[in-house]
Amino acid sequence: MILDPKPLFDWANKRESIRRLKDAGEPGPWTDDSILREFRFCNVYREEDRVTKQFKAMVRDPYAESPSLWIMILLMRIINWPDTIEAIIKDTISGWPVPNYNGAKVSATMNEYKQLHSKVYTGAYMVRAEANKNCEWYTWPKERYVAEIVVGGAWKRRGVIEQSLLERNPLEAFVSEIVKCYGIGPFIAYQVGVDLTWCPGWLDGAEDLNTWAMCGPGTTRGLNRLAGRQVSARPKSDILLAELAELYEAQEFYTLQSMPHIRLSDITNCCCAFDKYERVRLGEGRPRSKYVEGRGC
Repeated sequence: MILDPKPLFDWANKRESIRRLKDAGEPGPWTDDSILREFRFCNVYREEDRVTKQFKAMVRDPYAESPSLWIMILLMRIINWPDTIEAIIKDTISGWPVPNYNGAKVSATMNEYKQLHSKVYTGAYMVRAEANKNCEWYTWPKERYVAEIVVGGAWKRRGVIEQSLLERNPLEAFVSEIVKCYGIGPFIAYQVGVDLTWCPGWLDGAEDLNTWAMCGPGTTRGLNRLAGRQVSARPKSDILLAELAELYEAQEFYTLQSMPHIRLSDITNCCCAFDKYERVRLGEGRPRSKYVEGRGC
């Protein structure tokens, strides 16, 4: 089927225009599109999202030269709540200039923070819960399970994970190793990899930066819509990657002239957001979050 890039980039142009007007301090509303006014959507550029900016300032930049950066980013993305990350940095990460990870200490900090503030996570990046009732950690609180089993398990595999950074196509190789870790799904694994592509000396020089991506359910639905397939279709990964490559090449013909180049990883996010937009427009459903001025992206 022939892919139609125009609907995706029409959405991207409107979403980016909203961000620019908002950031320039112009009074809202910043669009006459009722869907974009009512619901919250990610930015076209992930680096412009509010939480990503906070994490960049809190973790990615100050710990850029730490050999523990990748595990810090994994923990950061699973939690996805800046206040919790700030508490962990204060109590535990300050001692990470050399390779070290203390899951029990991180767990204790998270639990203490929970007692004081109740909210520890957001629902954006979920880990797989333990289904085996015979596992010791089946009854553990989520804070301990995440810190000691999920992130702690990834730390135990650090040798093979860090070796993957040296592979010929390091983004795919890195994500392929992270996703093997206990409780970590493809979405989180890919997002951690994308964070590292913005970190000098890590994956910023990955050969496959704009040729490989992880296509989650939302990205797949968005591509299905652009290709005229059934929204529930499950094309093979090589078809999805070929379509993403087509969108990546087509952007120069459809995006606003003033817009920076859109990375392939951002195009995957745009496809997911476009699917949410179309669900509302076609009366098929609604996103879970409404836009609240002064909060969110």
